[in-house]
Order: sequence, then C-alpha cells, then structure tokens
Amino acid sequence: MPGLASSTLYEDGFPLECLLQELLMALMGYTGDVFIDTSIAGLQDEILHPEQCTVQLAPDITWAGTKDRDQLNELVRLGFHCKQLQRFIQQEQLPSSQKSLYRQALCSGLTEVLAVYEDEVVWLEQLVQQQGAQRGVIGLIYELSDLQMLLPQLHQLVYDIRRRAPRTATGTAAKAPAAADDAGSPTDSSAGDGYISETSQSAAPLSSEALVVPPEARGAKLLAILHAHRLNGQPLLQACLQRLLWHVNQVLFNQLTMWMVHGMLADEGGEFFIRPRDNPESPGSAQQQQQDEAGRPSDSGTPGFVATASISRQMLQRTEDDTYKDWHDAFEVAMLDLPPFITPHLATSVEFIGR
Repeated sequence: MPGLASSTLYEDGFPLECLLQELLMALMGYTGDVFIDTSIAGLQDEILHPEQCTVQLAPDITWAGTKDRDQLNELVRLGFHCKQLQRFIQQEQLPSSQKSLYRQALCSGLTEVLAVYEDEVVWLEQLVQQQGAQRGVIGLIYELSDLQMLLPQLHQLVYDIRRRAPRTATGTAAKAPAAADDAGSPTDSSAGDGYISETSQSAAPLSSEALVVPPEARGAKLLAILHAHRLNGQPLLQACLQRLLWHVNQVLFNQLTMWMVHGMLADEGGEFFIRPRDNPESPGSAQQQQQDEAGRPSDSGTPGFVATASISRQMLQRTEDDTYKDWHDAFEVAMLDLPPFITPHLATSVEFIGR
C-alpha cells in the first residue's frame, strides 16, 4: 500500500484529504470516529501524565499501515496535550477552586500559547482546503515540529503543579528538593509574541520525577516551579517559560507596588511574602481586654467603678509611640514563602519600606 505522504485514496474510498481534516480536528481537541479518545470516564477531570496519551487512531481503521499509524498517533498527541492544558485552565477558573492570582496569571499565559497553537492549526486547515492533500502528513509534521517539542513540556509543567508529593514510608509527603528554591535570578532574555516561530534544538523531555511539588503550588512555590522548568537547553521552551514568568511576575510586582508605595496588602489568597501576624498586639485587642476587666466587680464591692477609672488612666497614658509600635508589630515576612529571586535581606527591606 502506498504511504500517507503520496497516496490520495485508500482501498475503501476514504480520501487522504478527509483524513487530514479529521486529524486537524483532533489536533484542536475534537475527536470522532477516525481519531478517538480512550480516556476512562472517571479520569476525564484529571490532569493525565504527558506519556499517558488517550487520543489515537481508531483500531478499526485497517487501511493504515504500521508506519502510517505510528506517524498519525505521534502527531495527534498534540491534540491530547492541548486538551489537557485547556482542562487545567478551565478547572482553575471554577468557582470552587481556591483563589490564586498567581495561578490565574499562569492560565493567562497558557491561553496565549494555546492561541498561537490554534492559529497554526487553522492556517494548516486553510492550506489543506486550498491545496488538497499535497503536503500530506509529513508536511503537517514539519509545520508543527516546534509545537511538538513545546506542548509536551507545558503539559509536564501543569502536571507537576497539580500532582501531589509522593508518600514516604512514614506516610508523610516528601519535601520538595532545595534545587527548586536555588533556581537563581531570571535572565534578561526577552520573549516576544513571535517566540513560537524560533528554531529549537531536540532535547530529552523533562523528567516527571525531577520536581516534587506540594499539593497546592501557589505564590512563591509556583514561581519556583517555573524557574526550575526554565533551566533547560531548549531556546524555544526557555522563551515560552520566560513569557509565562512575565505573566506571573506581574502579580508579584503589583503586590510590591501596593505595599511599598501605598502601604496596602493586595493579597486575597495569602500568597504574598509579607503577611499580617496571627495575633498582633493591636490597640483593638488591648481595648477589648480593658473592656473585659471593666465588667468585673471591684474589691470595694462597686462593680466596675474602680476598674473603669483605671482603664481611663491607661487610655490617657497610651501615646502615639504605642500606636506606632502596634502598627509595626502587625506584619511579618514569611521566610518560607519567598520567591526564588528575593533574598531574606531584600524581603526584610521591602517589609520595612511598606511599614
């Protein structure tokens, strides 16, 4: 039987152009009778491992040879990665998900990458409609070669963000390696809107066991994961992850601006490294304690008379220095939640400026 690159009609009258149309639809995440999704019903809401591809050419398609089937299954994996990334974005936007501005910013960056991928597939579909099956599957593989390297790595990224840390022998979750925290400062390499078209070098995919992340990667932990994934030898992947870091860093920069310029904490999800103390000795708490003492009966038998007079003297004795001290004791630096590029000394300086 002639190969997919040269044949235009199969034994049962199924044209190659129709096969390419079905393939392009599967690349967008829409499977049918030719390319099917074999995922189990109970796992349809889970983020699957990049190697567990569930989209493939239907087994009852007997007119495709072994080599042709392998080429089609390898290319249609892009549709599987695209669908998993879309599922991650949709789940992060659910009302039931925990509020995280950092993860929402990451989803904005992933949506930007998927938009470039979808535009590429739409352009290929227009070429198939205009030129027919001249390019064949080999032509599609060539046009999508950069994305075949990029999407699996982004899929691995969201899988690492979602997966839980493995259990040790004692039943406790294993701690994340310190390598993620020592990722270093971000480089000055720029990532523009045209990073998809850059030439990439082939490299081994990132190991799924290279990173062990906590169950909920948010804030500084999410930044640490992005920095760890950015340390690779693939220029295209570096540029893409740099763009994702740009999106996530916008949240951090806005929080730094609100704190250092206006003295306000813009942190709905508790992800900023400067946080209110759990039990600050504020004027309100002292006043509440004084009110409790005022309600107790005094030793002289007159309920609250002597206590009220004592409280009045204490309130007069409170000076502006006490209020100033209460304000400065109300915030602290969460040293365990520092971004990879912020040192403890720098975090302390930021906290001091905001106060």
